[in-house]
Amino acid sequence: MDLSCDYLKMKHPIAQKALYALLEVKDSDLRLDTVYQGNHAVDQGIHIGGTFSELIPLIALFYGGFIHVNVEDPTARESDIYVQSKGHGIAGMASVFSDFGFFDRALLENSRGSDSDLNGHPGPILPGVHIATGPLGQGISAAVGFAMAQKIEGVGRTFCLMGDGELQEGIPWEAFMFASAKNLNNLCILIDHNYGQNDDSHRLMLSMGSLREKLESFGFDVLDVNGQEYEPIYHALEHFQHRIDSRPMAIISECRKGEGGFSKATESHKTTVGQDLAEWEIHQQTLRRETRIKNLCHFLQAAKVRAPEEYEQLLHWASKMGIDVQQDENGPVGVIRRYSQRRTKRAAPRDKTLHYQERDLPDPKIGDKLQCSKIAADMVAAFSRDPKMITLDADMGLISGLQPGMLKHAGNRGINVGIAESNMSGIAEAFAAKGYNVWHSTFGVFFDWRVLRRITVSQQERMESISKSDGWLSEGHQLDITLFSTASNIDTGVNGATHMSIDDVTALMQLPHLRVIDVACPRMMVAVMKWIAKGSKGLVLLRLTRAASETIYPKSLQFEYGKGYVHGDPHADTVIITSGRGIYEGLNAQKALREQGREIAVVDMPSFDADLAAQLTQQGKRILFAEQNNGFLFASYLDEMYRRGIAWSPEKITTLSTRTRERKARHLHSGTYTQLAKLCGLSAEDLVNTITFEM
Repeated sequence: MDLSCDYLKMKHPIAQKALYALLEVKDSDLRLDTVYQGNHAVDQGIHIGGTFSELIPLIALFYGGFIHVNVEDPTARESDIYVQSKGHGIAGMASVFSDFGFFDRALLENSRGSDSDLNGHPGPILPGVHIATGPLGQGISAAVGFAMAQKIEGVGRTFCLMGDGELQEGIPWEAFMFASAKNLNNLCILIDHNYGQNDDSHRLMLSMGSLREKLESFGFDVLDVNGQEYEPIYHALEHFQHRIDSRPMAIISECRKGEGGFSKATESHKTTVGQDLAEWEIHQQTLRRETRIKNLCHFLQAAKVRAPEEYEQLLHWASKMGIDVQQDENGPVGVIRRYSQRRTKRAAPRDKTLHYQERDLPDPKIGDKLQCSKIAADMVAAFSRDPKMITLDADMGLISGLQPGMLKHAGNRGINVGIAESNMSGIAEAFAAKGYNVWHSTFGVFFDWRVLRRITVSQQERMESISKSDGWLSEGHQLDITLFSTASNIDTGVNGATHMSIDDVTALMQLPHLRVIDVACPRMMVAVMKWIAKGSKGLVLLRLTRAASETIYPKSLQFEYGKGYVHGDPHADTVIITSGRGIYEGLNAQKALREQGREIAVVDMPSFDADLAAQLTQQGKRILFAEQNNGFLFASYLDEMYRRGIAWSPEKITTLSTRTRERKARHLHSGTYTQLAKLCGLSAEDLVNTITFEM
């Protein structure tokens, strides 16, 4: 099926009626496919109410020829992008994608099971699906990101299908505000306004008032149309196709939950499609299909006489839709549905490397004191000459250094989303899905965990697709996103508990596929950013200090993820393991103890070194974990020793962190760095006392 050309414009009224009748026949085919999915799912379950109500706008979009997707290579730059924000409507989307040739029809069987790629909500394991959706209200942020990327690239449009219930979330309104501010006139949102949701399929939990007025007040061009028929939706999409307008577009499809269904069960949010329900719904849908075929043939016969040129176009379009019109000497008499085979191929590999000139990078010398934001600005300025570099800030560009760096050479790729961190992460995911190396920044505790969790689902499904023999993605198609966490650990200081990034790391490190790096030394930061610039490093939480820090490493330093850097005598019987700004307290403690005649080693672990930790434990070293956060290194240590089956002695291990002495998590209120380090027993003096008197 190839509907990638422009939409079909019929001028004669009879030909127009034939076109809408053709869409209705396709509607019947795909409703039958959707019921089939539910009946053949492992649990016979389906979110049927919202799936049925979304089909008219979805079919008009895809089979009307309005969206130009490259089915063979959905990652192609010129291809339009579709985002299914209302992820529970996956069955409708799957029926369309299967019919279009993104994947075989056989995938519609045994969905929602552990051995199927067709899960309960969509994700990139499915060919043609760019992001995972399901947590409501999040898909629109990615859609905005895709539209923004297309604006930069100068080609492509983005279509996003949303439900009205998810508009009760706050994230969509962040995205709407941003889309309007950036004049994303290549973005079209289709809103399935079916007036129902999970707890009551016949009313919304919160009255929306006039959705049209709300969206218009956010700067959208809005059409509110009857979503129970094809003609109004078709005309609305025609309007988007031809308009000259700087505003993003929203089409509100007014309908009801379960639109187009016959049984009462189709009105529910989710139902079990047992055999009796399946047989009844399939029987009724089949009868209506037969009526629609007769109606189509009637209009086609009339068009053959009154608009012969458009009649031939309709036959050709029907064939492209997988509908072969049967004729006798008098004209059309019936149709035969033609099923598609998979046409989506494996995408070409991507090179995610950022290219730059080494001479353009900052060159901090040992002893130099520099802020991370200064290093970031200079590094980003060098990287920004590569068009694959994107930065995003949430009104903290001056603190992170990302935006000032981008402004030197690539201001249009240094994006400030305003105070909207959740929307920022969704936009970051879209750019990464398009192949960019993305860096986005805020305080560590301001990153939205639920958004990041969904992004890690996208990442896992992309990695699974890359590893599958029949996957549609190849090397380089994983997401490269750096979470640039400014003022981490107790360096947050006088901002207080609400901003103090001490507990974010132990929470975020539980997310699959997220790498954690904690640095302070300017030279180490240069090395880490060069490592990320090599590309294909995935999701990285890069935790940075705000205060100026001393350079302690030479220019020859090479960063390796999972490697610790040993300072002092490696044979010493006592070792401090630390990270971030804690390395300076550790080195000062080492100096003080050396003056007392005692030698210790200090290990800087910007990322957890499992091999070194195991080696130190097996050698019987006394280990002091000194962490200016809730203890992500010690948490990693416990997991790794358990995984390796290595016994460790509590008598040999001491931990100091921002937790209490009883290792209970807590928040820290405002204070200077010196005050907070002293409060937590993490100053150099405290480390000396702990080693001298407690170890």
